[in-house]
Amino acid sequence: MEPYCASLEDQDSLFYFSEIAPVGVVGSFILDKMGEGISPFSFKQHYIGQAFDSEVLCYILNAIKSNRKIEFDYFPKEKESFHAEVFPLKIYSSTQNGRQYVMAWDEKEKAIFTYRLDRIKDIEVLNEGIAKAADIKKKFEGIREHIWGVSLGDNKLVHIEFVIGIADDEAYILNRLYREKRCGTVSKVERSKGLYSFSADVYDVKEMFPWIRTFLCRIVKLKISDEKMEELFWNNIDEMYRIYSIKEEQL
Repeated sequence: MEPYCASLEDQDSLFYFSEIAPVGVVGSFILDKMGEGISPFSFKQHYIGQAFDSEVLCYILNAIKSNRKIEFDYFPKEKESFHAEVFPLKIYSSTQNGRQYVMAWDEKEKAIFTYRLDRIKDIEVLNEGIAKAADIKKKFEGIREHIWGVSLGDNKLVHIEFVIGIADDEAYILNRLYREKRCGTVSKVERSKGLYSFSADVYDVKEMFPWIRTFLCRIVKLKISDEKMEELFWNNIDEMYRIYSIKEEQL
């Protein structure tokens, strides 16, 4: 039997998927059999660590598809490990750290929690399902509209609003605001020149802090319904000023 000779288009597909979890190992194996080639792809942020979570991910996706519960041992970073039995709902990937998470319903706690895949050990898909699975999924659909990243925080909605100034020749800033707003809304401040307002109701407002800081010198006003979170945001800014020896009047 003659070896398969891939076309240029096939090779490009293999080069791409050889670097993408969880099927990367398949593409890499085929490329090894084909010989050397030049990949047309490069990656600015490349999280190959996800390959180690592929088996866990496979179990979870199987459970989601079949509406069954899973059980596993969980190892948090700064807490004692514990055993969990939950109903998985959706997989999320963080754009900040590249990690994968599963949102799951805990029947005992009557709440949805987030679990990081690389901290899950000894996972098993149970034969039993869960009562009112359709109702739980419907409830989650309402919740996910207020998830900024991968966290539910304290399971309490927090309102955040900030106003930024945009010059007439800075349409790219406004375009970026619309493009990156996720679950938030953007509107022009009435009777103002170049002022735009962003607002959102989210479960974990801290996930937004790195993104908000990218507009720092343009922020005219910022208000967070949770006063402790607002204080934390400005304390982080003060700490940044101190580390980089920046005085407020320099900005």
